[in-house]
Amino acid sequence: MTEKCECPIAAHEQRFKSVEDDVIELKGNVSELKTQVTNIDKEVAVKNTVFATAIENLSKLPDTLGSLKEAMLTIQSNNNVVAGDLSKVTQDVSDIRLKLDKVDEEGKFNIRLWIHDNWIVLIIGAGTVIDVGSRIVERFVK
Repeated sequence: MTEKCECPIAAHEQRFKSVEDDVIELKGNVSELKTQVTNIDKEVAVKNTVFATAIENLSKLPDTLGSLKEAMLTIQSNNNVVAGDLSKVTQDVSDIRLKLDKVDEEGKFNIRLWIHDNWIVLIIGAGTVIDVGSRIVERFVK
């Protein structure tokens, strides 16, 4: 059942050499593929770590956004309080300005305004002075 080949050995050697060259080339290719697979494994491990970190950070995002929302609500509330206080302070400053203007006006002496407000007293006083003066002059003249 075994067949004997009656081919010259040189013909077989050439085929063996060709097969050997093919095997060497395949071993080189396999070696390159192993190196590439190793590099890919390393890259996958690094990227898995990065992805794990990103997923962990993203899982914390809702809590962080909730905290940020609470902080913004607190700030808004504080701004509303400050706005109310500022409005009150503005009104107080306006009231103080009006009072200062009134005090400033009262501190000025306006003779025309005083005469206008007290003209009756002035006429009665002038009449009294004239009457008393005329009586004194009458007594000295007699």
